[in-house]
Amino acid sequence: MLRAVQIFFVFLWCFSNFVFADGASQSPQTSTQGQFINGAVAIVNTDVITAQELSDATDQAIDQAKTQNLTLPDRITIERQVLQGLIMQKIALELAKLNNITVSDDQVNAAIQQIAAQHQVTVTQMYQKLHANGVNLTGFKNNVRNQIIIQKLEQAAVGSSIIITPNEIDNYLANQSRTENANTQYHIEHILIALPSNPTANDYATIKQKAESVLAKINGGMSFSQAAMTYSDSSDALNGGDLGYRTLANVPAVFLPTITTMQIGQVSGLISSDSGYNIIKLLDKKGGAPEQAHYITEYHVQAILIKTSPIMSDAQAQAQLMRLREDISNGASFAKLAEANSQDPLSNQNGGDMGWISLTDINSVLATQIKALGVNTLSVPFQTTDGWYLIKVLGTKQVNDTTNYEREQAKQALFMMKANEALQSWQSLIRGGSYIKILDPNLALPNS
Repeated sequence: MLRAVQIFFVFLWCFSNFVFADGASQSPQTSTQGQFINGAVAIVNTDVITAQELSDATDQAIDQAKTQNLTLPDRITIERQVLQGLIMQKIALELAKLNNITVSDDQVNAAIQQIAAQHQVTVTQMYQKLHANGVNLTGFKNNVRNQIIIQKLEQAAVGSSIIITPNEIDNYLANQSRTENANTQYHIEHILIALPSNPTANDYATIKQKAESVLAKINGGMSFSQAAMTYSDSSDALNGGDLGYRTLANVPAVFLPTITTMQIGQVSGLISSDSGYNIIKLLDKKGGAPEQAHYITEYHVQAILIKTSPIMSDAQAQAQLMRLREDISNGASFAKLAEANSQDPLSNQNGGDMGWISLTDINSVLATQIKALGVNTLSVPFQTTDGWYLIKVLGTKQVNDTTNYEREQAKQALFMMKANEALQSWQSLIRGGSYIKILDPNLALPNS
């Protein structure tokens, strides 16, 4: 995700906050496009977006904006932005269907549990709240399912294409060490005036002119958040372009040279990127805590592994380990029994000694069992994807892992930078390859 890479799905976050906001109005409002109430407001490939869909989604966006105390433009401006989001959702869901991307009921239920946990309520309590606010539970679940499908589509389309090289990590860390405010958090607002897919030289000139016009309106007194809601092509438009507080590690790379030189309250000039022309405003910044050394726990583990096969069933493997466990409990040598019985080629000749290991480097089931086991205590036999294990933790120690930790953090930051840029380009590409017709000209973005 890749966007879920960022806490959770933006749509679900907005939707659930709308549901749980105190005093949020749930009654439908009259659409500004009355003549389309019973029909479609847009055609997207072989599907349509109805006036009711647009009205409901706009109501939700307005209520969410009110909970954030945003200054709202008129309803038609919000409808335009909401419609763009619905269009992209229709395109993505159709593409996911063509690629046989599905989501199980278990995945949907897990996501719903996560939403409830974020609001510190049970799923039952959340459903009661949804029902009391007039929200259709079937529709809610369908929205959850759709956003998971879109996330999986984005991961398949973008995530696998991103490569981070060791040299990039080295350069990133070197730049961070030279930046005095690497730990400072920057509160940023953002506007994107997007380029079409496969832009021509004329497209660049036209979009730049539109971006300059938006910048002129901001410099002329229009609030940045209203400009974002009105003109921005970014997915954060309905949030007033607010990106929240971010360290430099979580800011698009193309913004870095500008942000580090801006004063609070300052609006940037145009910042060119692969996606189009960006404008940012620095709302605030605050110092971060100095970097601390990072320690991890390593475990000294001894293990016996029995693999299943056509002649060794799960029940037989488990029973054999139970017998060995009883022998060890009665005084037999773990090391000698491991040499005679273990099928782990990396440790059986060392008496089952796996050495000092980090839990991040091994099978998750094995890691869970090791972490839960006390020192010098025998486990019960347990199954992993490798086979059945009997283990003993001989000791633990704290290891300074700061270098590896910093490199992993740098890798994640670089991935996010590339992923955000790649996602914008991919969205532009699939939109450019789709048939889109907005039936009411008033619902088109002003910069379209």
